[in-house]
Amino acid sequence: MIVLIPAMNEEQTVADVVLKVKELVSCDVVVIDDAGDDGTSDAARAAGAVLLPHAVRLGAWGAVRTGFRYAVRHGYEIAVTMDADGQHSADSIMQVAAPVKNKQSDVVIGSCLSRGTSARKFAWPWLRRISMLKTWDITSGLRAYNRAAFSALVSDRTALLDYQDIGTLLYLKKNGFRIMEIPVKMNTRAYGKSKVFSSWGAVIIYLYKTLILCLSKMCRESKPDSRPDSRL
Repeated sequence: MIVLIPAMNEEQTVADVVLKVKELVSCDVVVIDDAGDDGTSDAARAAGAVLLPHAVRLGAWGAVRTGFRYAVRHGYEIAVTMDADGQHSADSIMQVAAPVKNKQSDVVIGSCLSRGTSARKFAWPWLRRISMLKTWDITSGLRAYNRAAFSALVSDRTALLDYQDIGTLLYLKKNGFRIMEIPVKMNTRAYGKSKVFSSWGAVIIYLYKTLILCLSKMCRESKPDSRPDSRL
């Protein structure tokens, strides 16, 4: 099993996150530094993580995909993603990994509905309605994937997604992967703020992008296949 930690300017927390994971879980830990301009890379390396630095900023999802490609290349069977800001507890890693290990699900999301700002709690019901997904904590970055699922997510079709959230879940659902959600405890962010729900303006922009994504998905699914029948 491998734990993947995308990070950008998380120098103050990333070392503690890595050390806690290594203390509690027998696994390899990889930090993907998304071209930050602080000491995240040095802190992660000093804490014992494998470091995958980006030369240019690819965003949160680009960092996760870098981790998935590393996991595919090195033959891991389970990949767990978690944030570098300390919100996700290392105690929860085996909780989300267990259903994947036991083949109960292909993907497991660690869900914590009590967390977050009023903006996040306002957005969640709308996100579920727009996407028609049954998942409650759609934006949680604490997830476990089996090899088939994380291998599928390095497809070119997922390259333009922004976050490890609705677009990822829609792609997995469309391709028949089983998705499970389990409750976990999460910590309060010690430093910084959410990049998605930092303000009401950010929430509106995020909802707009999600609406466009879901509408484009519905249009693709409703469009008749104009390709010639290969059986003729």
